[in-house]
Amino acid sequence: MYIWKIDSIKLLLEEEKMANMFLKIAQNHMGTGHLEANSLKELIRNLFSKMLQPIASTRYPVGSRFRATLERIRGVKVGKHVFLGGGCVLDRAKPQLITIEDYVSLAGNVMILTHSNPT
Repeated sequence: MYIWKIDSIKLLLEEEKMANMFLKIAQNHMGTGHLEANSLKELIRNLFSKMLQPIASTRYPVGSRFRATLERIRGVKVGKHVFLGGGCVLDRAKPQLITIEDYVSLAGNVMILTHSNPT
């Protein structure tokens, strides 16, 4: 097992080549963002989530259903018949901590931020 710490990126991976490849991808796409993973599967999911977030929170008229689908892919628990207005930002670091129930409407430019206590 290798533990890598580069610019707030923590990985626990078994193969050095794969770790280096994903670290480079993460650095190129994440900038100063936060990315944490304990497995390769979790790293890929978190990286994919970070790449989808700007599309999901766009102000362009892409449709609320499409936004909700993108947020589900990112890990947000989104119920049925949810409306997400343009520019909504659902937490970038831990989207899996957010639950939006059925028949909820969020106006444009709403920000929902979360945190977790690791202790």
